[in-house]
Amino acid sequence: MTNNVTNNVTSHVTSDVENSTCNVRPDVGVDLPDPPIGIEVDLHDFASMPLDVARLRDSDIAAEATAEEFRAAVLLWCASWHQIPPGSLPSNEQVIAKLAGFGRDVEAWRVVAEGAMRGFFPCSDGRLYHSVIVEKAIEVFEKRKTQSRRTAAATKARLAKRRNVPRDETRNVHQGKGKGGDITEEDKSSSAASAASLHSDLRKQIFDIGKPIIGGAQVNKLIAHFKSDLSEIHRVLLLAQEAADPRAYVGRILSGEVEPPTDWDVEYQRMGVWL
Repeated sequence: MTNNVTNNVTSHVTSDVENSTCNVRPDVGVDLPDPPIGIEVDLHDFASMPLDVARLRDSDIAAEATAEEFRAAVLLWCASWHQIPPGSLPSNEQVIAKLAGFGRDVEAWRVVAEGAMRGFFPCSDGRLYHSVIVEKAIEVFEKRKTQSRRTAAATKARLAKRRNVPRDETRNVHQGKGKGGDITEEDKSSSAASAASLHSDLRKQIFDIGKPIIGGAQVNKLIAHFKSDLSEIHRVLLLAQEAADPRAYVGRILSGEVEPPTDWDVEYQRMGVWL
C-alpha cells in the first residue's frame, strides 16, 4: 500500500485540508476517504519526528492558534507519530483530550479542540489523520526500506564473496589431505593461534564500528548477547545505524523486547541451502 501512498495523500488531502478543522466523531454515512497510510508502517523505533521549520513557521496554525491550542496541537502531532498507522489518532474524545495534555478534563479540551485539531481529517477506518505527519511518516518509512534493501544487498554480496574464496591448500595439509601428511601438535597449535588472532582482529573491528554508533559498553553487551557471532553483531549495528535512536533500538534487542529481522541469506547458509 505504501508504494503509492504519497499519491494517495495528495489525492485525499489538499492544502485546504491542512488548514481545516476536524470533528472528532464524523457523521455516520458520510463518504470518507480510505486511510492515506497502511497499518504496516510502524515507527516506534523512531524517537524523532522530522520538523519542516519553514512550513510550520509560515502555517496558519502558527499565526492564528492560541498558545494553548498550539501546545495541544504539538502534543497531538507527537502522539500520532507513534500510533498505528503513524500520523493518526483514534476518534475518541476522551483519549484525544488525554493525549493533548488535558487528562480527564474533556470540558477544558473542548475549549481548544477546534484550533488544536487543525489539519486532522476523518477516514473510512474511523481514525483521524494529519496530512503533514502522514507525509513525514511515509518519507521516513521509505528511507528505512531503502536502507534495509542496501543492507540486505551488502550482506548477500559478502556471503557470495565468502563462497567464492579459493580453497586454502595449507588447510588441506592441516587436515592430512592433499600435499601434507598427519596433523602434528605444532600444526594444531599454529592453526588455533591463527584462528584466535583472526577472531580478535575481527572483534576489534566490530568494536571500532559500533563504538561511535552505540558506545563501547553497549557493543560489549551485544557481543555477549550474540555469543561473539560477529557477523550477526555487525548486521545489528547496521540496523541500529538506521534507527532514530540507535542506543534505544539496541537496548530493546538486548532486553528481548524486539528481535532483529531475520537475514534469510545467512539462515539458508546455515541450513546448507545455497541460492
